[in-house]
Amino acid sequence: IPLPITGDGLKTPAHGKIKLGPLTVPLPVDFCDLQLDGCPGATPSCPDIKEGDEVQFCSALKVPVASPDVNVEVTWKVLREEVSQPSCEKEYDLARLRQKGKLPLVCINIPARVQPPRTG
Repeated sequence: IPLPITGDGLKTPAHGKIKLGPLTVPLPVDFCDLQLDGCPGATPSCPDIKEGDEVQFCSALKVPVASPDVNVEVTWKVLREEVSQPSCEKEYDLARLRQKGKLPLVCINIPARVQPPRTG
């Protein structure tokens, strides 16, 4: 990984798969309404990251207003891009991401529950 990381070299895409009981719907749903640049909020800041450093990233996903009451398997990644592409990532396969010059640094699966807002 070329260090220091400058510009928009890190991307934080996320997508989810709806779980219906024991089944997972195979079509991923993109979460494109999030900060795609992984550097804001990184500790240490991207230009200060050195080999061997412990690094913290922070990102938030917004739940759409009209959401069903479902379980979702969320996948959140941190990608190092050779050439910055500040657009929503539509590729999910790690091998194909590598072929496109996007090195997966972190890949986390998060079990989540989407529910309507609580009232009262």
